[in-house]
Amino acid sequence: MMRYVVSAALWLLAQGGVLAGSSVLMDFGTVQGAAGGNWNHLGAGTSLADLVDSSGTATTIDLTLRFHGSGAGYGGGAFNSEDPGAPEPFNVKNAYADGLYSNNHTEAGIDITLSELAPNTSYTITFYGGRNDGNWSDADVTVVVGSGDGGKVTHRAACSFVVTSDSSGGIRLNFVDDGSNVSSGANATLAAMSIEEVPNLLPTIGEFLADDYYVAAGDAVTLEWRSDKATSLVIDQGVGDVTGVGVDGSGSFTVNVEQTTTYTLTAANDEGAVTESVRVVVGDPRPNILFFLVDDMGWQDTSVPFHYDGSGNPVRGVYNDRYRTPSMETLAAQGRKFTNAYAYSICSPTRVSIMTGMHAARHHVTTWTHPETPQHTGGNSVAHLDSPADWRMAGMDAADIPLPKMLKQAGYRTIHAGKAHFGPNSEPSGDPRFLGFDVNIAGHGAGGPGSYLGSQNFSGTWRGAPAFWDVPGLDQYHIGNYGQEVFLTEALTLEMNREIERAVADGVPFFAYMSHYAVHVPWTNDERFTANYDGSEPGEPNLGGQELAFATIVEGVDKSLGDIMARLEQLGVADDTLVIFYSDNGSDLRDGREESVLRGYKGTKWEGAFRVPFIVGWAKLDGTNSFQQALPIPANTRDERVINCEDMFSTVAAVAGVAYDHDVDGYDLSPYFRGVEGELRPQQFIQHFPHGHGSDHFVVMRQGDWKIIHEYSNGTTQLFNLADDVGEATDVADQHPELVMSMTRHLIQELERYGAQYSRNVDTGGEIPPKLPNLPAVDVDEDGVADLTEDANQNGLVDPGETDPDNDNTDGDNVPDGDEARLGTDPLDAASRFDVLPIRHADGSIELRWPSAPGATFTIRSSHDLSDWSTVVADAVPAAGAGAVETSYVFAAGESGRRFFQVELN
Repeated sequence: MMRYVVSAALWLLAQGGVLAGSSVLMDFGTVQGAAGGNWNHLGAGTSLADLVDSSGTATTIDLTLRFHGSGAGYGGGAFNSEDPGAPEPFNVKNAYADGLYSNNHTEAGIDITLSELAPNTSYTITFYGGRNDGNWSDADVTVVVGSGDGGKVTHRAACSFVVTSDSSGGIRLNFVDDGSNVSSGANATLAAMSIEEVPNLLPTIGEFLADDYYVAAGDAVTLEWRSDKATSLVIDQGVGDVTGVGVDGSGSFTVNVEQTTTYTLTAANDEGAVTESVRVVVGDPRPNILFFLVDDMGWQDTSVPFHYDGSGNPVRGVYNDRYRTPSMETLAAQGRKFTNAYAYSICSPTRVSIMTGMHAARHHVTTWTHPETPQHTGGNSVAHLDSPADWRMAGMDAADIPLPKMLKQAGYRTIHAGKAHFGPNSEPSGDPRFLGFDVNIAGHGAGGPGSYLGSQNFSGTWRGAPAFWDVPGLDQYHIGNYGQEVFLTEALTLEMNREIERAVADGVPFFAYMSHYAVHVPWTNDERFTANYDGSEPGEPNLGGQELAFATIVEGVDKSLGDIMARLEQLGVADDTLVIFYSDNGSDLRDGREESVLRGYKGTKWEGAFRVPFIVGWAKLDGTNSFQQALPIPANTRDERVINCEDMFSTVAAVAGVAYDHDVDGYDLSPYFRGVEGELRPQQFIQHFPHGHGSDHFVVMRQGDWKIIHEYSNGTTQLFNLADDVGEATDVADQHPELVMSMTRHLIQELERYGAQYSRNVDTGGEIPPKLPNLPAVDVDEDGVADLTEDANQNGLVDPGETDPDNDNTDGDNVPDGDEARLGTDPLDAASRFDVLPIRHADGSIELRWPSAPGATFTIRSSHDLSDWSTVVADAVPAAGAGAVETSYVFAAGESGRRFFQVELN
């Protein structure tokens, strides 16, 4: 078998030169005088050996020889004459000592297999040989390629034929002496072989473009192309042959586009054809969207205050006066900020939810994905628990419907810049283009940068980090190419601005997903801003170490926001562009509550991990702009309603005017952006984390002002009132047992609805879902039956045969579940009712019968008009005893006239 490595040919082509055909030369048997010349010397018979090409460079080509017919190895005497056509060193007399031969003029030879041939490449196969009596002129060789017959070729010096990369099967070489002019004992021989690689010269299409990619129906669009080596140029969709249009393979053609159309240009010549396509979208005008996502930026990591007291006054924290974020201030002043915006405590779950609109408990990317390959991540200090075995370690997959793909189909240019972290590099999700991004700038499987510095090539080599942390695709900013230091945040901003410029030039709306690696570790000083934190000016902080680095990175992110908004203004599209500013989780800077206000940090179960800055606004206010009239955002306003990351999918789709028909968990926030009052989404946030990390194996839920934290490790549940205690200093679960019970039950039911995966017991492998707290006296629905009686297995679900602890009348018959238990009726069957049956006996007495259970007592009242029931006929009537399901009471004959009776359960 011979295997050719494609990479060598591709490298040569990349240099811009013509690929010179490389040859592999082989002789069969031990060859006298052939020590040099870079020939591969193979023993006769079946042989498998690594080969070198004719320049002496090692290849991965393998050669397998198998005899067929009467073929055999030739080990006889030397040839006594010179082969006039063979290459060096085989043109030397007596060169052939061994080879392959056919016996007694019968057809024989070897089988050869070629596989993994390079595309668009031909291979010339040449065989050298003759007859061992020195007569070169009369021996014939038959070459069979695959199952076809190549015919007989008179073998004087050599015979050659060509195979291409699409040849199927193997190669059979037959050689036979036809018997003419044969000396006694002469045989046809094969002594050497060469394989020469020759690239086919297919046509090329340098570019195929449209002068506008997003138009109204009926608009004219000019298609332009540049090609080389094409003898035929054809555009589909009714355009036809354009070979004669333009000169030197370049030309243009104008079409009127009535509907979204993909045009394909086919360039062909005798060697084959190549194609390129452009898509022109027909649609209504759509706004541009800049989704500005920061990594690990906390709720207070900005000069914009997000903390307000009960009277609506901002409460500036230490960080608000430390960090400089004037661009965020500008966006907040002309837009709306959300003070209860949430994300998940770690990056990948948030990012996948933004892309899919699904809650993390549903999409199962519940912790950060590894940069390189699917595997468990994070630490774990709970010895008896482990992560779910089948959480989506590979990140997003083909079953997902990503937001960029939807926007792209609607005509948006979708641009990704910066951190991706949708899945490992070994999986399709490691490349943002898999999600539908047209452009990917520096995004891959890693969740942080190797370095922030171009002088370190954005690589982690300086700190001994594996290569999978190295930021890809920014070689032009490496110090050897750029010539000066450039910070990663600046490099990404420059590249994003270039792609936005291209989109504007092409006339397409854009979705620019500016996802910075900042402010993720490793924190490094952004030297553009260090002077702002040296304490040299009044009121200026004097910082050092990681606090200085963190502050400069935050300011660099803010400058990026300002630079992009300024470029939008320069391009004349700022008033058409909605800006959404967001963070993927809380801060990783682990100062105390005095500085950060919130308790905890990234990866923990506290608010500091989840609550993040969120601002929305138009890049430039213009009340006459049609997009802003459709989505007016009241300037300098704030919204205290709870929102979460899965809402971004529905919100962006709504703003873009892109419909979808599949279910998602998120909500369209655009009414919130307008300032519409009311709760348009449940005021709750749930973080389900069945893994180890900053905090291990927990689930939290916020409902309104209340938050519970449930620990999978021990089943305990804490309760905090965030309105009174935003720093989560005091657990008030003991003071509100009913609230703990009802919130835990709702949380369990929500996780069940999402299809959540749970922490596993290391010893048994079984899942450990949350359970209701052990509060036997709690009766949330006040139906007279304790919650743990109604839900005996404490799984929080209403299983078959159980009444609903949150509904006092499970079957809807207007009799509370507890009363039905005392009456002996079925609380799950509305037809099983507390009905009184009157019976008149022959003696004039009246008997009342009704369902009951032992232990209950009843009061019987009477009325003449159904209005006045003040008359008590009997009180404390005991229910029938054990085994009885019915109680009766008899009235002796006596009073005449109409009477009504009422039986009450005491």
